[in-house]
Amino acid sequence: MQNNIESIWAAGCPQNVKEEQKLSFQDLLVLGVDYIVKQFALKRGFKIEVAQANIQKLPNIVLKRNDVLYAIAVVPFVYPNYAYLKDEIRIQLVHNVKAYNAIPLYAPIGFRSTDSERAKASMALKGDTFDILFRGFIQLNDKESQNLIVENTEFSLLEE
Repeated sequence: MQNNIESIWAAGCPQNVKEEQKLSFQDLLVLGVDYIVKQFALKRGFKIEVAQANIQKLPNIVLKRNDVLYAIAVVPFVYPNYAYLKDEIRIQLVHNVKAYNAIPLYAPIGFRSTDSERAKASMALKGDTFDILFRGFIQLNDKESQNLIVENTEFSLLEE
């Protein structure tokens, strides 16, 4: 998702990058919530009930369409790593949203620098441009453990 925006960084991996030049988990969460709301939910006719990029509060997004509520945990990652949701957090989220008859969903969303060298180095720098890696949602359960690394065909885009 580039929209003709250019990176402020020269090609390749810069040396001596300061911490404040790197995207934090919080920064990535803001980008992830923003992407899912603007590029997914609004374009597909969902009503946004809640959208919060707060590390301490789940769900990050609550969507509604056709009287169905979806409670989404957004978990960002930087390519080639992957996002995980700890079992105890997943189980707690599932129990909390059941009280509202919401469907609990996991939304891993990745960011890969458009610069191949920075992508290989797993660098996420402020002012860079990124390819967004979003395949959809995985419905969560409250079993003791749940495999969140699934085949592409197991992701849902909430189509009816």
